[in-house]
Amino acid sequence: MIPPTESLNAFKAVRKPFIAASTVEKPFVAHAPIEINSAKYFFTSAVGGALACGLTHYMMTPVDMLKCRMQVTKGMYSGVIDGFKK
Repeated sequence: MIPPTESLNAFKAVRKPFIAASTVEKPFVAHAPIEINSAKYFFTSAVGGALACGLTHYMMTPVDMLKCRMQVTKGMYSGVIDGFKK
């Protein structure tokens, strides 16, 4: 089944650039771009990684430990709530 020509032409039309959740017509440009492979680049990457993954790992590691203990030793906890209480 071939789509009608009108729908195919809609993809070829020139469109304005998409700016998500912005009422401003110009896109965001950083005032001072960070040079790749500089000390500032690696520092900001480390901070971004710590913020993005650090909190997730901090919260999920106890849940994973509880899950593994419940799988290995069947009678150790009666449930997830019981496991967190102990």
